[in-house]
Amino acid sequence: MDLRPVEQGQQTIEFDRVLMVGGTDEPKVGTPVVEGAKVVGQLAGEVKGPKLDVIKFRRRKGYRVKIGHRQRYLRVTISDIQV
Repeated sequence: MDLRPVEQGQQTIEFDRVLMVGGTDEPKVGTPVVEGAKVVGQLAGEVKGPKLDVIKFRRRKGYRVKIGHRQRYLRVTISDIQV
């Protein structure tokens, strides 16, 4: 998989480094990846993860810092698995 950011307006994403493919027949496990396997997904939008609060505190010094952070994630719906 290419680790470049997703371009604006892109509708699909392909994962070409697949570690394992299962299904109705025997599962295929890669060493390290399954050759020729590809997973295609539809981008469903961007969502925000849970809020994380980082608090730094030193007793008896009057030092308190609160920093918040929220990670953004892409929601992907898998549409096709090709072996």
